[in-house]
Amino acid sequence: MICTYSNGDRYEGNFVDGKKQGQRIYTFANGGKYQGTFTNDTIAGKGVRTYPTGDRCEGTFQDGQLTGQAVCDYKSGDTYQGQFLNGQKHGTGVYTFADGTTVEGTWNNDEYQQ
Repeated sequence: MICTYSNGDRYEGNFVDGKKQGQRIYTFANGGKYQGTFTNDTIAGKGVRTYPTGDRCEGTFQDGQLTGQAVCDYKSGDTYQGQFLNGQKHGTGVYTFADGTTVEGTWNNDEYQQ
């Protein structure tokens, strides 16, 4: 089933009891896209999210936010592989800049902890 919403978002998949459920595709009107698991109408589980900026993140989502282990490839050429909480780098990870420089350590609310 394909459902286009009044705001321009588009959902491709099935509904269970009126809620998005299972492995599906959701395209946002702003050009972003999520391909992965929905649970009870919410982005939750393994998936890939691409953003209008060109950034791409693959990992575990909870309540629509990256939470747990993920890999993000940024338009700048930078990459982060590590833990997230509520969509922010949080926990251990490795940030690799486009020039090859790496920073490995701990992040707290998207900020590197020295």
